Amino acid sequence: MAFTDLNALRITALVRPAFTNAEEDTAACFLRLCGFTVLSRNTRQHGAELDFLCSNAAGDLFIFEVKRRTAAKKDFYPAVSAGQRARLVRAAKELQRKANKFLTIRICLLLVDARRQSAELVLDI
Repeated sequence: MAFTDLNALRITALVRPAFTNAEEDTAACFLRLCGFTVLSRNTRQHGAELDFLCSNAAGDLFIFEVKRRTAAKKDFYPAVSAGQRARLVRAAKELQRKANKFLTIRICLLLVDARRQSAELVLDI
């Protein structure tokens, strides 16, 4: 099941991870079900920790910031601080510079609830 309309604000799906390591594995499983290829996981690049760096079939790059969804805060999205967002933007620019060509790089938020084994994708934070 691959999502081709990546302009939607939110995509939600229930996933069953093959692994037992809660949020990270649920996130990885969700991204693969959405048609992404996981290029790296929990890497530090250009001054930012990239939870997931992925690509899609078109060759676009996606940086995913993974946050835990808690029952108490189910109606609100966890905050991505201005400093953290600036580090992610800086990392995206550096990835593009190193590629020495124009790349589409999108920074997204992935909310994970391991207890429910679900994830929600918020594009372009």
